[in-house]
Amino acid sequence: MTHANKRFSSWGAHAALGLLMAILASTSAASDGGQIQFDTDFDSGGGVSVDSRDETHFSLTLEDEQNYSPLGYVHFRLRGVEGKTVSFEFTNLGESRMPSNYRLLYSETPLEGLDYQRMDETVGGGFSQEFQSDTVYIANYLPFPYRNTVEQVTQHQDCEYVTVGVIGRSHKGRDMYAMRISDPGVPDDEKRDIVALTRQHPGETTGSYQLDGMIAYVLDVFRDETRAFDDDYRFHFLPHANPDGIYRGIHRLCTQGYDLNRRWNTDSPVEIRNMKDYLERNVTSAWWGFDLHATTNRTFTSLFYTPAASERYMPIMESIAAHIVSLDNIGHSEASQQARGFYHEALGGSMVVTEKYLYWEEYDADYLRSQGRNFLAEVVAVSPVLRAHASTPH
Repeated sequence: MTHANKRFSSWGAHAALGLLMAILASTSAASDGGQIQFDTDFDSGGGVSVDSRDETHFSLTLEDEQNYSPLGYVHFRLRGVEGKTVSFEFTNLGESRMPSNYRLLYSETPLEGLDYQRMDETVGGGFSQEFQSDTVYIANYLPFPYRNTVEQVTQHQDCEYVTVGVIGRSHKGRDMYAMRISDPGVPDDEKRDIVALTRQHPGETTGSYQLDGMIAYVLDVFRDETRAFDDDYRFHFLPHANPDGIYRGIHRLCTQGYDLNRRWNTDSPVEIRNMKDYLERNVTSAWWGFDLHATTNRTFTSLFYTPAASERYMPIMESIAAHIVSLDNIGHSEASQQARGFYHEALGGSMVVTEKYLYWEEYDADYLRSQGRNFLAEVVAVSPVLRAHASTPH
């Protein structure tokens, strides 16, 4: 009887202790649930930290992992905001080119959904927003994480016209992909090569949406038996020139501190070597190329070219530039250290750099995709009945 009581008493003590711990944990969880959590620890998060805060107000400081200036990239996450109105202010807005009348974007969907919309208020003097979901993502411009750049090309790898492969790994070990689209029924030596690459400067996210449009445009034509390009082309898409910078939320440089688009006359860092190796092996008849960029400078130039490669194609370049409504002017230089210089000097083709003003509110993801289609349409013609035999019953 005594032993039974002892066993019962011991069990009762443990039960009471467990109950007490559960109550404390529940109280702690409830307390944590009321606290809004801020972080940038996710794919493409970065560019900002919390300077000070109270319950629903955040004082934010713009920053860059590689100390690049002007500051220009923001992507952060808040958790615990459902039903709350949260206010913000930037402590150092003057260190960026962000206009005071600009509105940030936010998304209440999972990160990979890329479903962003404009906030109600502008950044000047502080701003606030009411959120309906527990977790939100907030950004300067439309984000496009590394994970999405991989999905962008690998989702099409089973298509008969598509070849997708890893061309190497980044400094931090992330896979770098290339996507090639062409008609397997046409010999390669009868095709002209067209290249498009983007995100050398990882914070210039608009290029990923434009690349999306280019890929969709090419696949639409190949899949439609009543249409074909006037000439036979082999398209090469390189979706993430700077994978580590994309993942870490860096505005312009790579994690080693280099501006990749000033390194094409060298064999380093490894990201440059991977892309050059792929192009040298696979581009045998270079025709045209796009290096898709964006800018925070409202007075910048919309398109750059290499005179020796491109001056005879001025009508094409003017047509491409006409689709970049947020900027004006066309500029040129030889630029051996840039991708367009390499594309001409090593491969014999013409490549242009397209720019987009990042603080231009009058666009969304679909508009950027249509820009990409329009860019590419200026250098390839499509004939509606060129392959009449393809639609003839057998």
